[in-house]
Amino acid sequence: MSLKAVSFMTNTGFSRLLSGCPSIEYLSLTSCHGWDVRLSSSRLKYFEIMCCEIKLGVEETNLESFKFRGDNGLRHHIVDTRENFYIASCQTLRNLEFFHTHFAGRWFEGLDSRFPLLERLVLNTCSSYSGRINIFSQHLKRFVFCDCGNIMSNFSMNAPNLSEATITIQGYNQTYQLRNFLGNFGCSKKIRLHVTDTAVCIFPEEMRKERSPPLPRLKHLEVEADTFTTAVTHSALMDSLRWMAPSLEFLSINRIPYIY
Repeated sequence: MSLKAVSFMTNTGFSRLLSGCPSIEYLSLTSCHGWDVRLSSSRLKYFEIMCCEIKLGVEETNLESFKFRGDNGLRHHIVDTRENFYIASCQTLRNLEFFHTHFAGRWFEGLDSRFPLLERLVLNTCSSYSGRINIFSQHLKRFVFCDCGNIMSNFSMNAPNLSEATITIQGYNQTYQLRNFLGNFGCSKKIRLHVTDTAVCIFPEEMRKERSPPLPRLKHLEVEADTFTTAVTHSALMDSLRWMAPSLEFLSINRIPYIY
């Protein structure tokens, strides 16, 4: 079921709606306002919230996928309390996506215990109160990180079973921080790296002599760039990428404009 631009005048409107449709497995809310959404012990499996002004509470449900998109102009705050917006525990959740979202500093703590089956996590245009995000997930297999530049320098991830990471970086020129950030994905079998310009992938020779490569065991790397800077030669790009991931068995470099 999909609802768009719907407003409830009372806090019980959503619970009455859900109780009247007990077999619903998919629910999408877009531009809805005045809702007090509380999910507990429902059959809902797929739930998405798009640009809504609501209060949300999720705990002990059968959810398998949750997607939240905040307002591009007014980012929503995610706070792990029982006051405004919280997702307590979903033992069946496998897919979790956030767009234009602002997190409380400790929101990701205990991620593995709250979502023990989580396999896919998406962070797109997200930020944090503290500027720091620490993620530990034993079962995470796929991770998407897009345009979250303000947290790159304070980001850490421990996902030993990660099989694929998709990373989009726009106009980032802090090469030492980029090296440290990429090092979080050393366990990944495959990385898709999208950059605005191939110059982002050029690590200084001094760094390559002093520091170890961030992805020493990576086998599969796909680089996609909006533009190819003429000052960056193909050989220089290849040398830098080969240092970044010295065990590569597959490498592709393509110009694929990103749709913002």
